[in-house]
Amino acid sequence: MAHADQHIEQPEVAPWALPVGIALAFVGSALLAVSAQPDPPSSLRLPAALAVGWSLFELAGGASLMKHHAIGTSHLVAGALQLVLAGFLAGLGLITGAPILPEAMALVLGVSCLCVGVFRALDVSILRPGGEVTESLSATAFLVIGVVALSGWREVTPVVIDRLVGAVVLLGGLTLAGTANSVRQERQHSHGAARVAGAAAPGAPLNWGD
Repeated sequence: MAHADQHIEQPEVAPWALPVGIALAFVGSALLAVSAQPDPPSSLRLPAALAVGWSLFELAGGASLMKHHAIGTSHLVAGALQLVLAGFLAGLGLITGAPILPEAMALVLGVSCLCVGVFRALDVSILRPGGEVTESLSATAFLVIGVVALSGWREVTPVVIDRLVGAVVLLGGLTLAGTANSVRQERQHSHGAARVAGAAAPGAPLNWGD
């Protein structure tokens, strides 16, 4: 009975994770749609800002999932690595006075996506928690994006950066929403089972044969 009560009292997954993940997916889709226009904008400020925003939500989402012993390490790694690399690029630009080039952003995206894919795959293979299907698909997709970004970084254009960042934000949003939803459903199912077990426990000691 004590174990059931402890299980019921576990906090829920942060309620913002699901809607924020969906919102990020829409933002990534919008950036992909804009980059597909005949005359898309050539500035790198928007994709850079979106990448930093996605990193912050990855950090927050990973911290929330880690509280529930669920997949969260890869989300923390994704957010932290992206912020570190973005800070490095921004600092380099301030020191040298040179603008951030698409090639540099492609390298940053490629390296971070490969690292995220590897850590996400390790999370799934070691922890095997709820949401592992979503995380497995996400790991594969991030690895593919990383390979694509690194394979053509020398010839990359601002439009390609828009598409890469749009794909990353879309994928990150879908992964955050899908994993948060899976973990929440798993918690609700286990809470319901614990309540049933707790309600049935008082009648168990009765012995009508005495």
